[in-house]
Amino acid sequence: MRGLEQLKTDEPRLAEPMERATARVIDALVWLVVFFVAGAAGYVIGDLLGLTVEPDASPAGPVPGAPEMHPAVSWATLFAIALVLWLYEVPATAHRGRHLAKRRLRLHVVGPNGRPPGLARTSVRWFAAWLPAFVAFALWGSTVESDSAFLFLGLELGALLVPGMMFFDGENRGLHDRLAGTRVLAER
Repeated sequence: MRGLEQLKTDEPRLAEPMERATARVIDALVWLVVFFVAGAAGYVIGDLLGLTVEPDASPAGPVPGAPEMHPAVSWATLFAIALVLWLYEVPATAHRGRHLAKRRLRLHVVGPNGRPPGLARTSVRWFAAWLPAFVAFALWGSTVESDSAFLFLGLELGALLVPGMMFFDGENRGLHDRLAGTRVLAER
């Protein structure tokens, strides 16, 4: 038993992939709220500005007979969602090393010097992790009724490989962590 006591350390250890995945599940709940609120706001603002598209005579739309969101409003809404999600995660992670989900799970992101990574590294990390998913989602959404939809849905699933590489890396780092020079540590 004395030998085990000597091996104890207060140093943080690398976060396990499942701890990090659990943090992303918590994030996903926040994102669902953001998507719902932004989508509803997009429809309301588009309607107030007269930027709705009347559906065709055929009831092929999501809600037959309901006005559809104008493409400009749709793209603005997608940009607003990306901005809100960036603001949710990046500034807090840059300055404190953690945002809501990571704080709940006692995880924190550090740069090469062991301190919070700063705005530039955290932005690179965030864009590397989520830009492929946003692009694939936007392309899939614009081709959902075409033959190309499955291609872009496949790209969406492929975008999961960027953070998913942490499951196959000995240092538990995703591609986004490698590009930004960051690691995720767990406090114990």
